[in-house]
Amino acid sequence: MFNIRAKHIEQDLAAVHAAYGDVVEGLTFDFADQDTGGILATGGCLGPLGIMLTSYEITAGYATLPGDDFLKFEQARNGSIVQVQGASELISRNGTTVLTGPGLNRMAFQPDGRAVRSMSANLSVTVLQELLDKSEEPIVLGKVTQSGNGSRPASEAQLSGLVQHLLEHFQEYAASPRRGELAEALLMECYSAYLRDTGYIRGVEVAGLRPDTRGVRGNARIVARAEAFMRSHYQLPLTMADVAANAGVSLRKLQSVFRERRNSTPSMFLNETRLAQARQRLLHPESSDSVTSAALESGIFHLGRFSRAYLAKYGEFPSETLARSKR
Repeated sequence: MFNIRAKHIEQDLAAVHAAYGDVVEGLTFDFADQDTGGILATGGCLGPLGIMLTSYEITAGYATLPGDDFLKFEQARNGSIVQVQGASELISRNGTTVLTGPGLNRMAFQPDGRAVRSMSANLSVTVLQELLDKSEEPIVLGKVTQSGNGSRPASEAQLSGLVQHLLEHFQEYAASPRRGELAEALLMECYSAYLRDTGYIRGVEVAGLRPDTRGVRGNARIVARAEAFMRSHYQLPLTMADVAANAGVSLRKLQSVFRERRNSTPSMFLNETRLAQARQRLLHPESSDSVTSAALESGIFHLGRFSRAYLAKYGEFPSETLARSKR
């Protein structure tokens, strides 16, 4: 985790290298105005996969990023960033995105005003390959950089929105290892979907996300996949559209197979999962735990409904469970 401000002074730029670590080993800057040029960067990694999120403002100038093992999702919020990698020249401006693969990447920053504002997400190809190797089918990683210009897949907007949300609330997620790990897992899902849609991953979908909709066995796998996703991400503000996308089916299909296989709905399963998690917190509380903290840490934000649902499910109010557990 880092929050740095650096100008074109060698010892200050050392802070940039220290913060970014191996992701940008050998990173160099050349600011257009060496007296006032500089960079303000915030971000870091939230979980064990090491996806590095960065939000930064940088004045006019150039940078060289070796990035030997990293895929870089970059989105300029204002101004322009021209990236040259091999024979490809890609431009990110006004919310468009660029995906660059491993290898030397030269960047030119052209601000609209004082500085370029941008955000990025760096993903290790090694980590991605390890996850994909769990698949039963051969994997091909693209070697040509992809641009977000032109026709954009829906997954681009999803990834962009999630990266922006995590950067805006970075301190909150970083303060809780469990929340950070869950957030990173969701980030990996969105990143992988984007890589598939851009064609960077070809011939296979990410292991565990491949839909099999053929008959009863296919429907059972959809339900199992959806339930596993909800168990792993119950603390996050999930929508059923998120769950359906993860299972590789439409929302209507997801609801249909839950009615068929569970005589229930996916939202009911998520609510039951959250209730069960909250009960475990109340049965085994820490000294600082309260009914409110148990609910919030379980992804429950409507405390009045929580109390009523808990009473109906367990025959007592949450406060009664907590009081008995703390005796």
